[in-house]
Amino acid sequence: MNVRAPYFIIQRALPLMPDGGRIVTISSVATRMANPAQTSFAMTKGAIETMCLTLANELGARGITVNAVAPGATRTPANGAVFETPGLAELIAGTTALNRLGDAGDVAEVVAFLAADGARWITGQVIDASGGLFLGPRV
Repeated sequence: MNVRAPYFIIQRALPLMPDGGRIVTISSVATRMANPAQTSFAMTKGAIETMCLTLANELGARGITVNAVAPGATRTPANGAVFETPGLAELIAGTTALNRLGDAGDVAEVVAFLAADGARWITGQVIDASGGLFLGPRV
């Protein structure tokens, strides 16, 4: 679902999309860390990132930009119960430079930026929206 749905939606939208349009897909920071519990999920998001690169190159002639946003740990209504595990939210927040979990608005703002005219020169990129997850130890 993580690969097929975006692929087919983009495929159907392209004939309708005007030149200069924007495509923004959703990846995950799971593509850049080894987490055996998320192998399949990370693989699908890696495919999204490859699709982003390929489509950016192919659609550039039409002025269409293609980018991906890679959220980190983001609390949403759908996954909020996961973060109720005692100490988990604090543990994950402690691995981010901003010392907190993300929320849907944090990711939505990045997507909105990439969809706006101000991002017209950005294409083929994966934008980290993780609050600086795993940047290293804080002193």
